[in-house]
Amino acid sequence: MSKASTIVRIMILASLITIIMTCNILAAGIPTGESLLASIRDEGPKPVLARLWADHEVFDQICSRIESGDPLWLKVASALRPAADAASAEELDFSVARALPNSPRGVLSMIGKGFDLEWVCTSPFIEESIDIEKAYLHKAEKALVKLNAIDVEETRKKCLLRIQDILKKLDKQ
Repeated sequence: MSKASTIVRIMILASLITIIMTCNILAAGIPTGESLLASIRDEGPKPVLARLWADHEVFDQICSRIESGDPLWLKVASALRPAADAASAEELDFSVARALPNSPRGVLSMIGKGFDLEWVCTSPFIEESIDIEKAYLHKAEKALVKLNAIDVEETRKKCLLRIQDILKKLDKQ
């Protein structure tokens, strides 16, 4: 084996080690839903939210997980919401709203329990194109139309009307 090929292999190995270490560091920086709920239970939501908010990259990752509609992450949003101020409340509200197409029943069950219909059944975007807003609203509308759950039926109807109303207003623009 030549000296040049040995150097190339060492450089590739060093690059792979760097990538693996970076991934591990990033993964370690994002708490699990279970660990967040345990911290909230032990410390209360305010200090936990303050820590998350202080590292906006971590908070954004938490919000992305909430947007998935996974029941565990929706519980995290519910547990954090009482401690939220204006900015963090808006981000949590929008994250829960973005979960609506993925988990309509889970999201609707949160309305009136820290989350308001007006902030969840809306276009959860700031300064996005109308096309992005419409695409999201149509997806949410479709999920609400398909949902058949007695326990959230009244909320489903109100949310659906609100989404359809927003779509009509956007169509006029």
